[in-house]
Amino acid sequence: DFFAGIGGRRDKHPGTAMAMATIASAVGTVIAGLYVLVFPPGEFGADDLAWSLGAMAFMIFARPLLYLGMERGPMVVFAPVLGVVSLILPALAVPIVGDSLSILELVGVVLALPAVVLIVSEGGLPSISHLVQSQALRLGLIVGTLISGVSICLGQVDEGAGAMPALVMQAGAVVLIPVLTRPILPMAPFSRTVLRFGLLVGAVDIGAVIASTVAFQT
Repeated sequence: DFFAGIGGRRDKHPGTAMAMATIASAVGTVIAGLYVLVFPPGEFGADDLAWSLGAMAFMIFARPLLYLGMERGPMVVFAPVLGVVSLILPALAVPIVGDSLSILELVGVVLALPAVVLIVSEGGLPSISHLVQSQALRLGLIVGTLISGVSICLGQVDEGAGAMPALVMQAGAVVLIPVLTRPILPMAPFSRTVLRFGLLVGAVDIGAVIASTVAFQT
């Protein structure tokens, strides 16, 4: 994510984040495909495919907006906000999917809310106007919510699906990111900077995607 932000700041085209997200997804598709060939899933049924497609729907928007936020907002504000939000929402959704939170975990969720406000205040006293005007907060909330959707969907995939959900998400993103983001910000041309950072981000990011996909199943 950090490298995506750097790449976006070096290539000033408004659609750089969309282009890097597409390239990163293509790289992720290749690596995830190879991983699945070496470590095939034990089982991957229709329900697993449906939840994987649900995760893909969130991922299509989460990835380019994540890179855009790292490019435009102060990283020290944007990254913690999306991180905290992406942890809070799945925790709150736990009762819906049949799990439960301990008292200590509930306390952690409650403490996370003022933490977001303090992060966005950037060392000063938080004010409503500052929060409303903060682009980093808005993007952080949106991206954190989208990543939460990915997490919740992957949490419903049966153990044994392996990295197949990651492959589904990456392959779908390659096709749909350019189509669905075009009305908002058309992709930048694949310049040397965009290609270099897109390949780097894709190679690093897929490790996290595969690891989290497998972890959510357990």
